[in-house]
Amino acid sequence: MGQILTVLNTTVRIQGRNGDPLSTTTLDAFFQPLHADIFTYDPRCLHDPYGSRWIVTAGADPDLPAAGIALAVSSAEDPRQAWFRYFIPADPAGQLYADSPTVGFNRRWIVIQANLYNRVTGEFAESQVIVFDKADLYAGGAGTFTRFRLPGADYGGSQIPATTLDPTLDTLHLVKSWNGNYANPQSQAAEGLLRIFILSGATGSEVLTPGNFVSTAQDGSLPPFAWADFQPDGADLGAQSATQSRIQLGDSRIQSVLYRGGTLWCSQTVLVPAANPTRSGVQWWEIFEDGRLFQRHLIDESNGGWSYAYPSLAVNNHYDVLVGYNGFSPTTHPSAYYRLYPNDGSYNHPLGEQRMRGGLAPYVELYNGQNRWGDWSATCVDPLDDGALWTLQEYSILPTPSDPGRWGVAWAEVVASHDLRLSPFPSTNGVVPGQILSLTLVLSNQSPSFAYDAVVTLPSTAGWELTSATSTNGLAWVSNGVAYCSFDHVGPTPLRCTINGRVTGATPTLSLRATATALGPDSDPSTDTATAEIPLLNAPPLTPPTLAAAAQGTAFSIAWPAGYLGFVVESREAAAGGGGWTPVSVALVNDGTLRRATLPQAGGTRYFRIRWTGGGN
Repeated sequence: MGQILTVLNTTVRIQGRNGDPLSTTTLDAFFQPLHADIFTYDPRCLHDPYGSRWIVTAGADPDLPAAGIALAVSSAEDPRQAWFRYFIPADPAGQLYADSPTVGFNRRWIVIQANLYNRVTGEFAESQVIVFDKADLYAGGAGTFTRFRLPGADYGGSQIPATTLDPTLDTLHLVKSWNGNYANPQSQAAEGLLRIFILSGATGSEVLTPGNFVSTAQDGSLPPFAWADFQPDGADLGAQSATQSRIQLGDSRIQSVLYRGGTLWCSQTVLVPAANPTRSGVQWWEIFEDGRLFQRHLIDESNGGWSYAYPSLAVNNHYDVLVGYNGFSPTTHPSAYYRLYPNDGSYNHPLGEQRMRGGLAPYVELYNGQNRWGDWSATCVDPLDDGALWTLQEYSILPTPSDPGRWGVAWAEVVASHDLRLSPFPSTNGVVPGQILSLTLVLSNQSPSFAYDAVVTLPSTAGWELTSATSTNGLAWVSNGVAYCSFDHVGPTPLRCTINGRVTGATPTLSLRATATALGPDSDPSTDTATAEIPLLNAPPLTPPTLAAAAQGTAFSIAWPAGYLGFVVESREAAAGGGGWTPVSVALVNDGTLRRATLPQAGGTRYFRIRWTGGGN
């Protein structure tokens, strides 16, 4: 996937991975093929790595009896190609409109959830879960669907469908923040509850089943944690620098849900303290399908006036977690942050908070008496590299005289740091010309996370010509005088590749140097390089040396590669029948590349040769 697609209330923008803009339009113009004067809002965007498609949803025309939900799926991996668009009426009776539609998918379905409100009174009425046959949508089909209408009084709203990163799973899960301040009659303690919903059945005959609850009380290492589901008086709680106007922090609905590796991962804003909220924090969970809690993490600061809100998360194939969110405080403008939680094999442990984009000014943009900030953010796994994580977050920008509340969004690619260790193991401690020398390189990673897209390179060097490279753990090849070994990911278990080359005898010592690189930063680059020094032996070579003769005035010399040790110069008068070969006393000069002997001058014709005896220098 060579493009980034950003969908906002104002804009639909396609960029290259380097950030270069490729196309920009408005959200309404993007959905205008549905009808000319469509008004759209609250968009969400997902990429399906298994179908190589984009999915975009938005609410539409809330003031009209024909209010509904707009849905678009790309016809190809490239979002600049054609799109298939669909309009789903919110209410056949024309009384309701859809707010905050969310979207998820699995291998069979695309699922939209929306909260439905009365167009006249504004009262919450029901939650709808709308299920589409994914194959039908991807083929540009009729867009038939199954609609579930959950009464608001019984089930509330915001049952968020999961982005399912499992190409074989037939069920789809939805997660709802059920009650943030539940008074448990048995323990007499307040605890927070989530609830899981399960979509199952055959395509076209789906069944939506309310499932088990998940409680903060299941975490035996901590006391039960509770939060307020909303601010009772709707007050803005998020402090900001250089103004008394605070920012609306929203409510505690689930904001993102991901299914991966047999568990559900979800994030939410939590308003705390539960009895009388004065700030908000970010909470994320890992839970099993049956409602058992595996781990829960909270980003919160009770001192200093900080609030954190509007989180989203993603999980890579090592189960590292990236959480992106906004931070608000009396000493900062509204800013974008993230935290990476590398996986240690069982649990995730946070690294320090990173500010990806600092706010530039106060933000004041009142809507129905509230200083509304963006309701969502986005975080995802890179479809081309399952180790890389991306997050899209909002931050404040400089105002204009006509617009005191301005904001921007920024993408960041985040990769866990690694600590590569590369070690060389030559097949022998000494070689002779013509011999094949094999160098086995062992690569490991000592950091808790994987190192992704690791590549080991070893160039040919003087006296050693590469012939082949092999690996049982990854790919290995030789190209243009360089050997390469590549590995999708590297953990603590050593990975090996073997590189073979022929000793040419050009130097008396082979100096080999291999280097390892991987995606993201390395905490200790000094261990990324492996070197080996292999001397040539004074022993019979496997291939004869090449002789070169030169004349300077009346002086003649012969030379041969410096790695051929133990050779002496011999002479005789005739090519054949001229008597035996006798040693010649000559001075040898070794310049590191050639051994050169200046021949004695003599009348008549003489023949010279070199022969290995083991006694030369």
